[in-house]
Amino acid sequence: MNNPDDKKKPEGASGSTRLTAIKTCPRCGKQNRPGVFLCEFCGTNLLTGEGAAGTRSLGGEENKTLPAPPAARPAEPPRTGGTVFETQMQLRVEIPGAPAPIMLAPAEERELLFGRLDATANIVPDIDFTPHAAYQLGISRKHAAVILKNKQLYIKDLRSSNGTFVNNIRLVPFELYPLRSGDEVKLGQLVIKVFFAPNSGTPQTKTNGEPPKPGI
Repeated sequence: MNNPDDKKKPEGASGSTRLTAIKTCPRCGKQNRPGVFLCEFCGTNLLTGEGAAGTRSLGGEENKTLPAPPAARPAEPPRTGGTVFETQMQLRVEIPGAPAPIMLAPAEERELLFGRLDATANIVPDIDFTPHAAYQLGISRKHAAVILKNKQLYIKDLRSSNGTFVNNIRLVPFELYPLRSGDEVKLGQLVIKVFFAPNSGTPQTKTNGEPPKPGI
């Protein structure tokens, strides 16, 4: 008498039995229902262990965060003023609201300091902007310097708190930037204009930011 339980197993039953034993995904370690071929969580083939078809793994070099590109320096506007500073010239500094410009006579390789007077620290700039609301406008005691080299005037920021700008371009601290006649220079929030002026024969070089006094 044949055992009713001793029925002929359908083809592939052994494979089915093997499938029912696979529960843990070899890639993600998740438990899967018996009888599934692909991991329900990551798509890995539970028979071969191969990754999900059509899915690219973004690892290694492809998954690195690229550094941000350096900030582009703003385009410099056209500058039409002269660049050559002759020996007989003076630097004319025009300050908004001042009754007269300040005239300076730069000497070769000698720095002219722009800033704010501080007698306690013995800081005496060649142009003291204190009378022009320097503190309120964010001008540092040692804000910027102008220097003459080979008939070319340069300006540099002295790591001021609020920056030095030439025609709206912020200067990198301690890097020389060429000046042209007619340039607009901003120290903190104070905007001045600089011009290369011919020597009138009676230079009026000021060091305290006050307008020149009339001759007696």
